[in-house]
Amino acid sequence: MHGVTPAKVASVIRREHGLMTNVSKHFGIPYTTMLRYVKHRPECQEAVTSAREAMGDVAEKKLFELIRGGDVRCLLYYLSTVHRNRGYGLRPGESPFDPDGGGKRPVFVDTVNIVAVPSGQFLPVPPKVIEQ
Repeated sequence: MHGVTPAKVASVIRREHGLMTNVSKHFGIPYTTMLRYVKHRPECQEAVTSAREAMGDVAEKKLFELIRGGDVRCLLYYLSTVHRNRGYGLRPGESPFDPDGGGKRPVFVDTVNIVAVPSGQFLPVPPKVIEQ
């Protein structure tokens, strides 16, 4: 791998947000070879970690924006993962339905889409066939 240095690889790793497929394509090196190269170079390993953490921050910021915008699914996801210790979300192996029929757990409907249909047009009208 002539001309490839840990500093160059680390720079590309950061630019590509830690996506190793893109890094290997940039250098024209097979993916598995690039993974072995990075594995043995602490500078490159640190670049992967920091790039992925930075992208995680970007994703969390977007998640917070969606929550502030009222996206219920994002809100429920956040609560069920980050605030699981407060009782939100299901534990591994739990079901929202009580198998014994005791009704101990409430079931919530997440989203309902209502589509307006003009009066008298419940089904589409089939096209008229003109016979010749």
